[in-house]
Amino acid sequence: MAIDFPGPPLTVGQKHPTTPVEGVPTYTWDGEKWITGISSTSGVFVAKAGDTMTGALVLPADPTAALEAATKQYVDGAAGGGFNYAINGDMYVAQRATSFSNVASGTYTLDRYFTSFDGSVGTYTISQTPLAANELANFGVCLRWNQTGSGGSSFRRLLQLVEDITKFANKTMTISFYAKGAANFTMSVSLDRQFGLGGSPSASDVATLVGNNTFAVTTTWQRFQAVFNIGSIAGKTLGTTPNTSGVRIRLDVPPAAAFDLYMTGVKLEEGSVATPFIPPDRALEMHRCMRYYERTDNEAASQSIFAINNGCNPIWDWLYQVTKRATPTVSYFGSYTPNNTTNSFSIQPARSHAGIFQSQTGALVCYWFMNANSGWIADAEMPIY
Repeated sequence: MAIDFPGPPLTVGQKHPTTPVEGVPTYTWDGEKWITGISSTSGVFVAKAGDTMTGALVLPADPTAALEAATKQYVDGAAGGGFNYAINGDMYVAQRATSFSNVASGTYTLDRYFTSFDGSVGTYTISQTPLAANELANFGVCLRWNQTGSGGSSFRRLLQLVEDITKFANKTMTISFYAKGAANFTMSVSLDRQFGLGGSPSASDVATLVGNNTFAVTTTWQRFQAVFNIGSIAGKTLGTTPNTSGVRIRLDVPPAAAFDLYMTGVKLEEGSVATPFIPPDRALEMHRCMRYYERTDNEAASQSIFAINNGCNPIWDWLYQVTKRATPTVSYFGSYTPNNTTNSFSIQPARSHAGIFQSQTGALVCYWFMNANSGWIADAEMPIY
């Protein structure tokens, strides 16, 4: 169909139609001919070259593919490193065990994550579960919470206390994580402010939520995020016991129903946008965990550990791989075999090492064997309150 262009006189830059119509090409008179109107002055199109936008380009979402455009907010977050204050976000470190069945409220499971609930224990298992190859990019395992009986709870949570409230004051923080379920259910995330222990610290409270923090978990992996303003801590009293304040990530699951949750990629970062989860260096992440809990390797065979011929002398000094948050509780697990029945040992822990003292009666040569599947634990976890 022929286009009925206007007749002369014509002026350079004249448009047809004069008022842009959606879905209809706009033409511009260039002094010699009508050309397809792609000038920015049309208010509809932007030329590939030469045009200048008069307003901001608003993108509908963060990029999900390599060559997609990104907002300034997204780039600023990524440029800042998107440092993850949450430890063991990819659920890879499991020093205690890889499966925990019907454990009590306040029990640490995979490193840095502990349970909290009221009512009775119920029937549930928290485990480190492998992911299928390419099931979720950059992740090999996840935390699985499989609950078949709630125990009459009004709340059930998985938490991590991130040390030192002072470094988060007046900041906006974003929590993000990946989750899916064997069936659909709803969960939520919150961020608590905790002011420490000792003396008369201020009571814990909740950081201010910006937007939504309740999510519909489906049978497909999704990434969820929630934004919180920590606010000022001016006027708050911190506890006198060092290294006990912080912000607490609180992941609430259905308290009174069966569910099967798969979760990984927990990230706590500064800013109001969730930047990509970058898999951590394995050695560094293990050392971050060991600030709070360190366990020696389970030995598959017995080892001779001590040899001494004087009473009440320190016969071994366990140098931890990482200085602990606080003086840890040091304990021995498994069994050992002394060379005589009068042998015993005591432990004097410090933040960087533990002195192991062997005692015996008389001037005996004193030694003992660590039996198979035995070793030492130094526990300096954040207190649960």
